[in-house]
Amino acid sequence: MTDAYGSAGPDSTWIEGVLDPDMFRYALLFPLTPHECWIDAECPEQCMRGLEGCSACACTDCPVDFTPRMAHLIDIGLAVIADYAAADLAQHGDRPIREDTDELWRFFDQLPKLTWGMNGAWRQRFVESVRFLADDVAYGRWPKPRNNAEEIAMHLAIDYAKSLSEDGLEEVWPEHEQLPRAPGDYDFEVFMTVLLQDTDILFLYDDETEAFADPAHPTNRAMAIGDLRPVSWFDYFANVEPRPPAS
Repeated sequence: MTDAYGSAGPDSTWIEGVLDPDMFRYALLFPLTPHECWIDAECPEQCMRGLEGCSACACTDCPVDFTPRMAHLIDIGLAVIADYAAADLAQHGDRPIREDTDELWRFFDQLPKLTWGMNGAWRQRFVESVRFLADDVAYGRWPKPRNNAEEIAMHLAIDYAKSLSEDGLEEVWPEHEQLPRAPGDYDFEVFMTVLLQDTDILFLYDDETEAFADPAHPTNRAMAIGDLRPVSWFDYFANVEPRPPAS
């Protein structure tokens, strides 16, 4: 099996006899970089979750991996976002989001307010953007956002993954504990720094700074923010390769 990039998918032959192949798929796709500070360190088991002051987790030379546990959590976050966004699209279509309504929205009301009037075609493209990121994980690639739609989707997926890791993970996904551990498993701040080009898109959540979306705004020009208006969210960043069209 290959994806649109020609990348091979996971080989199913290796999982014969494994109790939960879905979990071990993450270990296969995202192997950890061998590193002495946490492989050989003598420390309590919980240090692998970043126990403060643990010498095994304080090494400044630790490799930055997209660890199997992080991959699993991000994959869950992206799947939830894609499902909720698709459900909103099916239920509401072109209907704008309004604050003074009892209508149920599962996802699109979590986006900045200046997107609330976008039509169904725009929302469909957003769903596709989330699925592009999910495909990256499915084929063993770092899910690095390539436009503003993917970037804000990743912010929200990380928020969901972080919340899940802090409350309810063992109850909802007990098989998560089968995955190998590494010091960076739940270091979402470092992960965001490596994965995202910047956090400018978050200006749109603040009523006082959402005007920065317009590239003609003085602050936008001074900070070289770029075009954050929703109509431009699917334009690829200048320093990335455009994705193949969605099939």
